[in-house]
Amino acid sequence: MALLTDVSVKNCSGDLQEFGPTIMTGVPQVWETIKKTVLTKVAERGPRVESIFGGAIKMKKFLGDYGLPTGLLDKVVFNNVKKQLGGRLRYCLSGGAPVSAETQQFLSLAVCPILQGYGMTER
Repeated sequence: MALLTDVSVKNCSGDLQEFGPTIMTGVPQVWETIKKTVLTKVAERGPRVESIFGGAIKMKKFLGDYGLPTGLLDKVVFNNVKKQLGGRLRYCLSGGAPVSAETQQFLSLAVCPILQGYGMTER
């Protein structure tokens, strides 16, 4: 799992960046690792960038709640995150265990919608 992104090996793109999937499935640990990697990279760029990124997440959620377009935020802020994950992800599916609501919301806003498959067979 350490090679999903480019943080583990110097001068080597991660598997996601090389493969560029459009749909991805995973268990909650995969999503937690991706979230942690994104937040670490943002924090490395300094407190100003961290503040801008946090504000962009909140703004995208607000705009989405009211059905307003978020294309500008995606282009300016989130395209860099999406490129780190191959740049083509359209949907992610989570299963095996419930993914935390916070992680699901964060990645759905910053990358693409994460659909929860865990518990779908229960009556």
